[in-house]
Amino acid sequence: MANKVFTTRKPASEPRATGIKDLSDNLNKVAPPKTYLYMGPTPSNFSIVSAAIGRVLAEQRKSFELTRAVAAERADLSYKQFSALELGSGQPTICEFLSLCEALGVDPRELFDRVLAKLRYPVGYRPV
Repeated sequence: MANKVFTTRKPASEPRATGIKDLSDNLNKVAPPKTYLYMGPTPSNFSIVSAAIGRVLAEQRKSFELTRAVAAERADLSYKQFSALELGSGQPTICEFLSLCEALGVDPRELFDRVLAKLRYPVGYRPV
């Protein structure tokens, strides 16, 4: 009976991933189905959440009477990126969200609560 040798090294014959598409293809091959890795299409509520975040950002910016250019500069974002977030065509990363809150002079929890209110989440909502 032959002994099997287990190793964590990949064979040298496999090509290295060079781009995002290659990486996602490799992740899909490696990850078993029903794991925490999700490489599927954008969730259906993306546009709804983006619009709510954008509206709240615009309201907060206007309450401080800031232009988009000044707010973007304070948040260390490009004008184009800030404008896209405010118009609801993009979602900020957590770092961008915190930077935006600091630039607009608002507590991140308060801003997030206002976004949840726009989405009509019940008060004290706790996901199960």
